[in-house]
Amino acid sequence: MRIEGKAVCNACYQRVIYLKECGFCHQIKRVAIKKNDQAVCHSCYRKIFHLEKCTICNRVKSIVTRNIENKGAICDACYRRQKYGERLIKSFLSLSPNEVANFIVETARRRNKLAVRKLDILSQNQEVQKKLREALILIFQTAVVAKNYVIKFINETKEGKKLKELIN
Repeated sequence: MRIEGKAVCNACYQRVIYLKECGFCHQIKRVAIKKNDQAVCHSCYRKIFHLEKCTICNRVKSIVTRNIENKGAICDACYRRQKYGERLIKSFLSLSPNEVANFIVETARRRNKLAVRKLDILSQNQEVQKKLREALILIFQTAVVAKNYVIKFINETKEGKKLKELIN
């Protein structure tokens, strides 16, 4: 195949023949559709022809999919957030109670904002709530055992008694 007298491969030929000036943004891009004899690029097509109110965030945005249950429109941001939440829940449910407890303790210790946001997303799921309850019980049991060991160490060892004197 030839473009302007030069031999080109099929991939380059296909790329070039679909490049036109978009009738809306006036940039040279690949054509998604032709509307009233005007070429429309993919980004303009999504922006102009797929605007609808998102059923999750209630904003008028470009719609990427629909909810199967209630046929509601879902924008790209809500769709990505929803998929992220589903993956996050699936991976969280595969953790052991000890791993969940460690995640909670590390989140509290570091005050990690991303982990706090993850916990917020996770806590909306009932299965995860059950797993979080189990982990919190484990944390409190561990804290009680640790407290008892510390008290025993302070009262029954020379080093513990020295520490007690330093504190007082």
